[in-house]
Amino acid sequence: MSWHGRAILANGWATFEGRTGDNRPHAHHALQLAVGMDGEVGIRIADDEVRAPGLLIGADVVHVLLPTAGRLRLLFVDRESQAGRRLSAGCRRGFRVLDARTCAILRALWPADDNPDALQPLLSALACPVCPPRAHSDSAALARVRALVDALPHRERLDLPQAALAAEAALSPSRFAHLFRGMTGLPLRPWLRWLRLQRALRLAATGRSLTEAAHAAGFADAAHLTRTVRRHFGIAPSTLVSLLARR
Repeated sequence: MSWHGRAILANGWATFEGRTGDNRPHAHHALQLAVGMDGEVGIRIADDEVRAPGLLIGADVVHVLLPTAGRLRLLFVDRESQAGRRLSAGCRRGFRVLDARTCAILRALWPADDNPDALQPLLSALACPVCPPRAHSDSAALARVRALVDALPHRERLDLPQAALAAEAALSPSRFAHLFRGMTGLPLRPWLRWLRLQRALRLAATGRSLTEAAHAAGFADAAHLTRTVRRHFGIAPSTLVSLLARR
């Protein structure tokens, strides 16, 4: 059974809307929120099957997302993000069942584009608000970090070490790391990993081979890209590329 629908990939999160297909047992670095549109959603954990109007699945929990005849919506949130840490607090047993009333609210608030701010109402509905970055007195340092954040997606290399970027911003590595995480909601390394995933998959969606796309985004080879995609989403890159291409 194949996947049908559309996906959006952004820094620190991804969404899918449609019908799920085959997927093997997997555990991904991101937390996963699943909400049924035409019925219940289901997962298999160990030998147990759980079905409900909606489910929140914790990071690194081995599971299978059961194929659905109806549509559903999935949201993946990096566990190292501010949002991910708050969602994890409500998922201590590995998963959390969401009732029909909660799912109705979530469906109404689901993000429709790749603007990170679109996640705020959805996460607030889960009682896991994303705390805004605290104000800092060093506005010049913030401006330099913001300039780097805006420029990095357009750079050829996405594997620069934190020390090099800190030096570029004229900051110590620890100060740069603090300001960067406060601004983006993610540490530098996972933020760059999501950026590399976006670049590789979008290149593949334009017809580039998986090997070419992997190298262009800083992955060692196609196998490295495949492992990263499966670790995050539990499906093959070719499946995700086809879903992104349908946007």
